[in-house]
Amino acid sequence: MASPLRLLSLLTLGYTVAFVALNPGGDPWVLAGVLLGGLGLALTEWAASTFSTSSR
Repeated sequence: MASPLRLLSLLTLGYTVAFVALNPGGDPWVLAGVLLGGLGLALTEWAASTFSTSSR
């Protein structure tokens, strides 16, 4: 279960960075929210993947 979660984490991070990079003229509060939300979700997914490997 760790590999799919790590892959999902990297995809989430990639989509977050791509969204912010492709919308430079967007509302700064929206971009900050997307960046913080995406990073938080990616970190949560990564942490869940490390927890799932250590609990075996």
